[in-house]
Amino acid sequence: MRSTLATLILGMSLVAGCEVGDTGGGGGGGGGGDDTGGTPDAAVSSTPKLAMSIDKTTVATELMSTTQITVTLTSSGGFTGPVTLTPSVVDGAGAAVPGWTAGLNMTSVNVPANGTATAVLTLTIPSNATALAGTVKIDASSSLGAQSANATVTAANRVTISVKNNGGQCVYPAGMTTTTVKVGTTLRFVNTATTPGDVVRIHINPNGAGLNHEQADILGPTQPYDQVPSAAGANIGWYCHTPGNDPGNLRITVE
Repeated sequence: MRSTLATLILGMSLVAGCEVGDTGGGGGGGGGGDDTGGTPDAAVSSTPKLAMSIDKTTVATELMSTTQITVTLTSSGGFTGPVTLTPSVVDGAGAAVPGWTAGLNMTSVNVPANGTATAVLTLTIPSNATALAGTVKIDASSSLGAQSANATVTAANRVTISVKNNGGQCVYPAGMTTTTVKVGTTLRFVNTATTPGDVVRIHINPNGAGLNHEQADILGPTQPYDQVPSAAGANIGWYCHTPGNDPGNLRITVE
């Protein structure tokens, strides 16, 4: 009787080992140690998957700015293959935001098996944009289907122009000529010099746009010089009165 009971208990223990995912057919206790809670082996239940994420889901910026957003694609379950990315910038009604542009450094990304791949989106907002909010949408399409990631963007109604007094010479933004803004947009001039005494004073020819001729020196980056045009005007010149070098081609157009 004892022999029969022992045989029955042994048989029950072998059946429990198979239920936790041991498919080795005789692996004994060693195989059962890897499986807990009745979960099958990963190799048996693995399903190809693709996860999508972005490093910025909210962006606070301003006009005349560029922002980069990194898109990360992560595969699991053996998924591999190309993923097509399509960017757009839309408002609350789903319509394209005028003037804003979003471009990717690559629109087709090959994702390795059980690995990651990235792409970089660049959002550009012009200086004279009328919209101050939008949503960057990145659609992804692969053999597994479609998915998307969104970033909410708000832009201050401000354009920042950075200059610097460097050894008695004003350093202007590279490539800058004409800056076009709307009436009511804040023009913020910032002196990025941090050495005491390297001051900057901005000279502006107002030309009827409601801009000041010039005011006090800008001591450093914590003391910006803000001007808000109150009327339309074109070919308004500006330069660093201090330290004094005028490139002669810097203009502001107010719409």
